[in-house]
Amino acid sequence: MAITSHFYHETLRKYVVAFGTLFNGLTVVREDGQIIDVPIAYGSKQKWMALLQTKPDLNKPQAYNLPRMSFIITNLMYDTERKTSSIGQMWVTDPTDNTVAKRVFHPVPYNIDFALTIYSKNMADYLQIFEQILPFFKPAFKITIEDINDMSVLQDVPIIMNDTAIIHDHEGAADEFRVINSDLNFTVKGAMYGPLQSRKLITKVVIDFRVGLTKFDDPDAIPETRITTVPDPETAFAHDDYGFTQEWENFPTDPPV
Repeated sequence: MAITSHFYHETLRKYVVAFGTLFNGLTVVREDGQIIDVPIAYGSKQKWMALLQTKPDLNKPQAYNLPRMSFIITNLMYDTERKTSSIGQMWVTDPTDNTVAKRVFHPVPYNIDFALTIYSKNMADYLQIFEQILPFFKPAFKITIEDINDMSVLQDVPIIMNDTAIIHDHEGAADEFRVINSDLNFTVKGAMYGPLQSRKLITKVVIDFRVGLTKFDDPDAIPETRITTVPDPETAFAHDDYGFTQEWENFPTDPPV
């Protein structure tokens, strides 16, 4: 199938924002009662380690103070276990026009792997951060994301913690700059959607009855009976509580010769 038109649902961006927001707001409380916010930003571990090593004075109020966290997407993989019908569709009525419906095919399931890295100058800060994360993953934590804004499609997305082992590395010699850091690996059970399409809703159905004659024999032939069905009220939306009105019309026919 060829891609014939541009579409962009910002799906991956939403997963990145949601994952980062999940760990935003963690704090560390020092023995003197000082509360330290733990900032988090997107970027690779190598990038942040390089930045931290260029800022050896960790006591100054600067953007690279410790403790802090970073995260990054490490892998995307198609999830065969969550595969659904390739021809299944979702339909939603346009909230601004009750004669138009929008559709999209069922999403394609993808596992999105994230690595969350914790950086700390000492074990006391590191363990506080670590302990504020672990209790929420059993091993999954669900968040709700609006996958497609134009259709108000809400999806419960599990975030699974794959690695809960404490792994800490001391970068540098004993008399040099040192950072305790460890990676926590997660999998987001996400989905990717194709292009969104609009279709006119059927708001009127007309059925003609003819005996012994079809419109293909004579397209201009007058039917014997016509049934016209419309929603009641005619301004009803697809998800409203409404009924139907039917109008029956009988047309005179010439008697047989």
